[in-house]
Amino acid sequence: EFADFEQTWDVPLLNTCFELPKLFCFAFFCAPCFAYKQRSRLLDDDVENRYVCCAGQICGEHCNKVTDPCPQFCLCVEVCWCFWCAIGANRSLMQQAYRIQNTWLENCMIWCACITSWIRCILSFFVDIPDVLDFILDCIYCIFQACLQSQQEHELDIRKPRV
Repeated sequence: EFADFEQTWDVPLLNTCFELPKLFCFAFFCAPCFAYKQRSRLLDDDVENRYVCCAGQICGEHCNKVTDPCPQFCLCVEVCWCFWCAIGANRSLMQQAYRIQNTWLENCMIWCACITSWIRCILSFFVDIPDVLDFILDCIYCIFQACLQSQQEHELDIRKPRV
């Protein structure tokens, strides 16, 4: 979808923890709050009037009847219960607004994270996943989401400076 976009991310995904340590740590330790604030910035701090569940990526505008009465609460629910959808929606909003494409490595990492989570989910129906493996996967997901969110926030700081 974004292959014809000509812009790239200022900081490569794997460099975020080294080049953006403050953003990375905030995203790592306060992930849902970080995602909420990022979406708010993407909506020009007008969540009240511009919020659409998962940025319209999942169910389009079919949720408007539910989200319209209290969009701030719905965004809070989204970033807590549909966390990965929220991060993906934020990324998609940024890529569309600023015509940013992922590198092949970023796409590969995103797909690997998705496929791994599907395998983990499916396997959990048939076998008990060892706690150690579960813990390792959770750590990898936490690091990966912090990389994604800090990369996106840095890009917002460049393209849409705070006033």
